[in-house]
Amino acid sequence: MMDKSSVLDLVGEIYEAAYRPEHWVSVIQQLCAALNAKSAGIFCEDYVEKRRTLLAAHGLPALSSYSYRLGLGRYDHAYRVMLEKAEGASSTIIDHQKVKEDHPMYYRLLLKPNDVGYVAGLNIFKNAEWHVGLGIHRSFEANPFSEEDLHLIQLLHPHFQRALKIQRAFQAIKSHNQSMKAALSHLAMGVALVKKDLTIVFLNESAKTILDYHPALGVKDGQLKAWKNEHQLELSEAIEHSIQSESNETKYNARAISLHHSEALAPLSLICGEKSEAPGEVSLVSMQDVALLFISDPETNIRVSADVLKQLYELTPAETKLAIGLLNGLNLGEIAELNGNSVTTLRVQLRSIFDKTGVKRQKELVRLLVMLSVNRSD
Repeated sequence: MMDKSSVLDLVGEIYEAAYRPEHWVSVIQQLCAALNAKSAGIFCEDYVEKRRTLLAAHGLPALSSYSYRLGLGRYDHAYRVMLEKAEGASSTIIDHQKVKEDHPMYYRLLLKPNDVGYVAGLNIFKNAEWHVGLGIHRSFEANPFSEEDLHLIQLLHPHFQRALKIQRAFQAIKSHNQSMKAALSHLAMGVALVKKDLTIVFLNESAKTILDYHPALGVKDGQLKAWKNEHQLELSEAIEHSIQSESNETKYNARAISLHHSEALAPLSLICGEKSEAPGEVSLVSMQDVALLFISDPETNIRVSADVLKQLYELTPAETKLAIGLLNGLNLGEIAELNGNSVTTLRVQLRSIFDKTGVKRQKELVRLLVMLSVNRSD
């Protein structure tokens, strides 16, 4: 039987595993050593995610993990016994002498070949959300689990519960952040998450493309760096104001900035907005002290989508420039000025684009182009 100090040490190891899931193996090893057990495992059936996993194991053959994930564990006699037990109550669920009489096939095919004479079980969770069980195995030559052994296992129950809840919460946060970044990565325009000192937390692929080639704004030492000092100051003030407004829960109006460069045909457009304004179902509430920055350049999508438009709709180069300009929010007058055309010429090209794409209005064309950009961003 473990002394009080050893029990406390094991409890500490359990909570460490909550933050480092790979540490569960060490927890199971120490538990086996404390209980003179040959093997043990934490089995989980997640009813929400509809998956079965062996969270941690020591001394079990590799086939056990594989067969459990396939759902074969439910045909295990020990599993069926566990289903009948209450949550939090530890007990001896397998005694080879009794099983040999009541379930001889199970005894001959599983217990005897694997030298499992006794199994102590504990339902850590048993509810509509998931079933998590701890199984601890002793050999035929070992003594049965004593009342003291079972009491120790039961003492650890609330700590196992709390640790697994913490682990589940961290996994949810990680999954949320991954989903958030995946969603932002599929947006047609550039998106950046930036700290007060302009340190970059996240860039989607469109933002990386713009910052790689546009001379007005780039990345230096992991921070956004504008070409002009006055632009750098303006950007810093916008980012700082956005972060301070959100932390103070005060009203904030999105701020637009235009960054010019002599070598660029069009200025780079930046919009510094609240994180609650993120497109779609993306939630950035958990990102503290970070501002959301939208980056748009009329030239960016030409580099990305011109071949696609030509292949799908047989647009001419001039029609492609017009379509991309509209996608980036320019009107016919602005596009005419940039490309050296007349508005009348652009209207003729626009009618041709309508015919080729099958749309009837400019708004429908922009919607179509946005969908193409999102679906083909991979």
